[in-house]
Amino acid sequence: MQVNQRLIADTRRLQYRQGLNWFTLPRSRFAGINRLLPSQIVDFSNGQVVSRPLMPAINPNQSYEKTLLLIQQSLTTTLEGLVSEVDGRLWLGLSAGLDSRVILAIAHAAKINLNPFTRLMSRISMADRFLPPLLARTCGYKHTFLRQKPGNSRQNRKLLLIEHSAEHVSSGDAEPFLNGIRDDLIGLSIGGHGWEVFREFSEFADFPTTLDDPKIVAKQIAIVHGEPEDSSATAGIYDWLMWIYQYPQEGLDWQDRFCLEQGQAGWLSSKEQLYDMTPLERFPILNSAYNYSLVLSLSKEQRTGSKIQQDLIRQTYPKLLKYPIHLPDYYLRTLKTLIKNQLKSLLHLHGQTGEKNK
Repeated sequence: MQVNQRLIADTRRLQYRQGLNWFTLPRSRFAGINRLLPSQIVDFSNGQVVSRPLMPAINPNQSYEKTLLLIQQSLTTTLEGLVSEVDGRLWLGLSAGLDSRVILAIAHAAKINLNPFTRLMSRISMADRFLPPLLARTCGYKHTFLRQKPGNSRQNRKLLLIEHSAEHVSSGDAEPFLNGIRDDLIGLSIGGHGWEVFREFSEFADFPTTLDDPKIVAKQIAIVHGEPEDSSATAGIYDWLMWIYQYPQEGLDWQDRFCLEQGQAGWLSSKEQLYDMTPLERFPILNSAYNYSLVLSLSKEQRTGSKIQQDLIRQTYPKLLKYPIHLPDYYLRTLKTLIKNQLKSLLHLHGQTGEKNK
């Protein structure tokens, strides 16, 4: 890739799930090149960056039950529109967790033709191997495991990763692209991305929601994420905090906006740009200003944990809640050992009974 020699690149290398593993907005990897935040637009009459609302007005007086119903209706309408556009080739990345399970439940309730799949990769948990086929079968869908293609040229893809993303994506986040694991899928893929905006950040539980000193909050965010205080990522967070300090938005505190403008617009959008290189289109179904305005109208207490997801499943297809959520590997290993030992005992007993009957 021919890079303008006058550009000075950040020397920080993004590490998968370590530190602030994206180039924090409004900064980019290159000095002097900033990116617009979702709450910013350019006024072309004078070249100035000005503030814009992130979403429709938030209604804090709306009941919890009404909000859940509106979310279900919104997602159902979106699913119906998507499946008609792709002629039934609608794929759902399904895991053992709740986020994608909500989409599965809503699709089943609306009788949407869906194709659930799970990527088999080295870091996949035992629960993600075991539960998705059961969840899909419960809803009457055929589940597919995707495996890496043996002839895939990882080195060539690594060059494409560098050229197309300008190293704004860690190799860990790019793993499905590097392995070509989705290459045979045609159509449109949805998932559960976006629920993070709906729930309270546990790592920020002890932080004040008010933004009195952006410099102190930037350092606290860095500490929580294991990022050095003098990192360029921390400096980017400070720049962003200064913007929202100057341009607050009603109904949104800095923690809400962190997930929207850093998690979604910073980390996730860079990944999505990379995945534009594959035939399969990706559509983050929750990622809309309307959906966010609905959920952020709820209190912090109502958004804590996974209450919203569980209640949405409960009102659409509660049978999916009988399956555990993200069972730890040690539990499944123990269960597997117990079953194997029980089978051995039964076989041994059967052998003894057979000897006596001779």
